[in-house]
Amino acid sequence: MFRDPNLCNKLRDNFEKDFNFAQQKTFFGLKKEQLFNERYFHSIFIKSLNEIDPSIKLIIPEMPYPKKINMPHPKKKIKRMDIFIPANNNIEVKYFREAPAGGGQTEERGRLYADFFKLALLSKENSNYFLFFIFDQKRWDFFSKNSFRGEFDQRQRLIMENGNIINNFVFTHDLLYHGKKVKSLRKTIESEIDGSIKFNNIKINIDQLFQFQYGGFYFYFLQFKAEVN
Repeated sequence: MFRDPNLCNKLRDNFEKDFNFAQQKTFFGLKKEQLFNERYFHSIFIKSLNEIDPSIKLIIPEMPYPKKINMPHPKKKIKRMDIFIPANNNIEVKYFREAPAGGGQTEERGRLYADFFKLALLSKENSNYFLFFIFDQKRWDFFSKNSFRGEFDQRQRLIMENGNIINNFVFTHDLLYHGKKVKSLRKTIESEIDGSIKFNNIKINIDQLFQFQYGGFYFYFLQFKAEVN
């Protein structure tokens, strides 16, 4: 169902209607950047999916992660997948927008890589893991032009020149623990997976199912598979 081009078209149509409506109205003095938040993108994805496939009877928001990766300290909150759809379809939603005071790129890179690792480590034969990425214009400019030089592979960048997401990432244990300028990123990753990184290397294969843009927003829907050694 996620490969159905109607899902991409329905998402775009629904967002276009909401965006154009927001340009004409004032909601308690809020700007459109405040209206279109991560929770909104959760809801519009679920709404659009239900519209193209009414047979889906159950969609669970905020589903707890499987126990094999979710081993939090008793005082910590249980980490949750944004959207769960039987049979074993798990969707993480991530919206990157300009911080009110500017900056924040290092933390955002950590969150981005943390999702890559989390979905890769959760991957197993009978489950599907997806990432619904949304960028505002300034964050898309940053992520598409910044090659993350000095952190990981110098040739590596998230968004290729044709505007598509790169199709794989390779990380190694040594690089994450001994590489230059990776300490803060590693800590963000470890906080997301609730523990230290316990692999020699990991190759994350990314299948981009669709992408579109509208009104200065960029949308990507990605499926994750991984080879972990």
